[in-house]
Amino acid sequence: MLALLAFALAQDPASAPVSAARSEESFDYEIVVYGEPALRQARWDAIIALKRLGWEPVDKAGGWTVFKPPRRWMGRARLDPDGDLTFGYPVVAFQKAQLVESTSIEANPNLSRDIAGNVVDVGGKNVSTLPAGSAGFWVLPSRAVLDAAYARVREAVRPELDQYARIRRDTAIRAELDVLPDQLDALWNDGIPLVGSTPVESEKARKAAVLGFWATRADTFEGRQVTKATEAWIRNTLVDAHAITDAEREKAESLRQDGRKLP
Repeated sequence: MLALLAFALAQDPASAPVSAARSEESFDYEIVVYGEPALRQARWDAIIALKRLGWEPVDKAGGWTVFKPPRRWMGRARLDPDGDLTFGYPVVAFQKAQLVESTSIEANPNLSRDIAGNVVDVGGKNVSTLPAGSAGFWVLPSRAVLDAAYARVREAVRPELDQYARIRRDTAIRAELDVLPDQLDALWNDGIPLVGSTPVESEKARKAAVLGFWATRADTFEGRQVTKATEAWIRNTLVDAHAITDAEREKAESLRQDGRKLP
């Protein structure tokens, strides 16, 4: 899954998915925090941050973590394997209140509340925005109240979620940077394509495949890492032993949207 992420991040949007690469050159910054242990720790940090807000993990399945809310009217939260935090609106009533003149503030979701769902700025009174009556009444929160509560939770745990996303990205990039030299060697020496299964037969076609790969990397952080790694391989393999012609260089460089030049 991480390999697929790196493919998508590094490629130019108009090109086919390809893999990333390793280089001895310096990159935009050094990737120092990556790997499965770091990913597990970052995810656990996000779970702990949610627990501090009163969201209790109650189920784990398929890489998802489901959280019980601090207040029943808030609905459940879900942290997916990619680190995205989502919330589920309550679809049925959660509490039955006997309304006489008012409903307790705890039963009423339509009050101003803090991030944990506690009632705030009600002047110390048992305020209710629900209609009075003697019959039973099912209390349901409004979407506006829920959306505001969810936004506060997301903002509170944003540092942990951002860290998880960075480590996940860097892990994907590092994994691809580690294997691309071998992939490029296999393409050049044996005609094994970077994408697909059709062998690349001639030296000219193999050179074109390498240059095409370089030319279609996106001008993003991920794409630049792959570009630099590919340039290091080209410098060590093609420039010295198999010179790139002026026509080949011009064609490849014309495809770069950032104006970058071959080594």
